[in-house]
Amino acid sequence: MVDPGEATWKDPGFWLEDAEAYSLEPEPSKLAGIEFAKGQPDTALEGFGLQPAGTPTGQEAHEALKQSNEDNRTLRDALVEVVDNSKAKNAIQEAEIRRLQEALNASNSRLQALRNALNALNEQYST
Repeated sequence: MVDPGEATWKDPGFWLEDAEAYSLEPEPSKLAGIEFAKGQPDTALEGFGLQPAGTPTGQEAHEALKQSNEDNRTLRDALVEVVDNSKAKNAIQEAEIRRLQEALNASNSRLQALRNALNALNEQYST
C-alpha cells in the first residue's frame, strides 16, 4: 500500500520532482578537455577528436588505410615467398632422402651379394 504522504506516478508533482532530482546536464568532470560549440558541429566533432569527411585528418586516415593495405600485401607476398622457399627446400630434402635411400639399397644389395658369395665359399670348403 502507498503511503498517503508519498507522491505517486499519478501525481503531477511526482514527475516534476523526479526531473529536478536528475539533472540532464553532464557532470563537469566528464567533459574535462572537451569544448562544445553550439551551432558548429565541426567544432563539436573536433572536441571528440573527430573530423568530418573530407578534412585533412580524414585524408590522412585514408592514406594510412591505403598504406596499411599495401603493408598487408607486402607481408602476404613475403609469406608466400617463405612458403614457396619452404616447399622448394622440402623438395630438395626429399630428393636427397630418395638419393640416400637408393644408395643404401644399392649398398645393401652389394652386401647381400658378398654374403651369398661368402656362404657359397664356406659351403665349398666345408665339404
